Amino acid sequence: MIEMTRLRLINWHNFQDDCIPFRMVTYLIGVNAVGKTTIMDAVRYCLTTNKDFNAAGNRKSTRTLQGSVHGKQRGENIYLRPGHTVSYVGVEFMDHEKDTTFVISVRVESESPAEELRHVSQDWFITKPGTRLEDLLFVDQNRRPSKKEAFKASGHGMRAPVSQKDAKKYICRILGIGDSESSLGKKFNEVFHMGTSLKDISDIRTFIYAYILPEPKIHVEALQSDMRELERFEEMLQEAQQRVQNLEKIVESGKQALDYQTQVEINEGFILYARWKKNLTQEEEYQKQAETANLALEQLEPELESLRERQQQAQDALSQAIQHRDEDPEVQATKFYREQEKELSRQYREQVRRKSEWDESFGQLSVLLSRIESAELKTNINFQPDEFVSLPQERQAEILEHLNTALAELEEESTNALYLCRKEMDAADAAISKEKGELKKLRRHHPELWTRLQEMDKQAIAQFGHNPLGQFTKNWTVEQLERRFANEDRQISVSDRGER
Repeated sequence: MIEMTRLRLINWHNFQDDCIPFRMVTYLIGVNAVGKTTIMDAVRYCLTTNKDFNAAGNRKSTRTLQGSVHGKQRGENIYLRPGHTVSYVGVEFMDHEKDTTFVISVRVESESPAEELRHVSQDWFITKPGTRLEDLLFVDQNRRPSKKEAFKASGHGMRAPVSQKDAKKYICRILGIGDSESSLGKKFNEVFHMGTSLKDISDIRTFIYAYILPEPKIHVEALQSDMRELERFEEMLQEAQQRVQNLEKIVESGKQALDYQTQVEINEGFILYARWKKNLTQEEEYQKQAETANLALEQLEPELESLRERQQQAQDALSQAIQHRDEDPEVQATKFYREQEKELSRQYREQVRRKSEWDESFGQLSVLLSRIESAELKTNINFQPDEFVSLPQERQAEILEHLNTALAELEEESTNALYLCRKEMDAADAAISKEKGELKKLRRHHPELWTRLQEMDKQAIAQFGHNPLGQFTKNWTVEQLERRFANEDRQISVSDRGER
């Protein structure tokens, strides 16, 4: 069963901000003009969007929605709130089967009492289950009616229909009536309007048949609509059940994960405790070993001191023995002879090295003298290496001094002869170059004479061979000149092509 529990009115006729509780049976008792009919109008307008106001108090009343919002008084054009006004009507319900609450509310915003109804902003809101009137932001911190966005944001997941037709549809659904266009939905809106406006029932029989007894005729379209609505509800129920199952699986997985984590933490605790116990045992064992080692050291300390004294005595005895040995004449003589032996060995190695150098020098000198002799140079050098070794040192020095002087004179004469030889070679090269130039001209301008000269050169070589009689020029033949001239012509031809 769904029960209406509370009603909140903000800027509704003479109500500024009031909350009215309801019970299963509620009586509205009061003198005229205290707001009994105003409360009925507010509930009917909020739940059915019907704007037939004050029908219960005065059938001929001209009260309008703007009049309720701006607080129209009995006087002509007298209003409590003549300017811009925002009004709220909120109805709280309790669903006893689901043990939860929800709220249906409407927000009206009007600029003035004279504003046309089509310009008046009317917005309905249906909350999710579990919402109470206190959860919604009807007024801000300054006790002024809240803005539409702030009010909507205060109810998480609150539905806001885009039209009054949709509002009636969602209201009928949340109240458990079904579709507003169905037979039951239409009956609810009509009967609720009749009950809250206290209209007389002119024909009780017609009322019973129309609203109490089931209709004798079957409306196929209405049934199809109800079936579609029922199928949609079943789909929503299946989806909700699937979500519940998924959530149960997630919760179960979370519990298992928590159990695993708890078991892991317990195991880690056991491991840490075992490590601590092991470390404690090892520490005690190390302490015992340290105490045993300290005790052994204390027992060995006297013996160690005795060994140190004996070591010092042995070192003193060794020092005295070394001192006595060094003072012994035989030892000193032995040491002297060893030093003499080392000095003689050093002198012997020096003599061997000098002898090797002498031998090498004598060998080089012998080679030099043999080359001088083969070159038929005139010198006054008379040196016999074999006899030189057996001569006294004074005589050897005189011979070496004379040899150095003779070699210096020979070096000077050789330098002069070499200079004259190079000069003669340069002159010969110039003459040869000149002759070759003339022969090259002969080859170029008189090829028949050049051919004749080649034949004569070949005959001379065949007759006299490769010697001065058989050569055209010293160290040259006509055939060699031909090859050289041909090679020079090829190089000049290649150079000319490269420049082009």
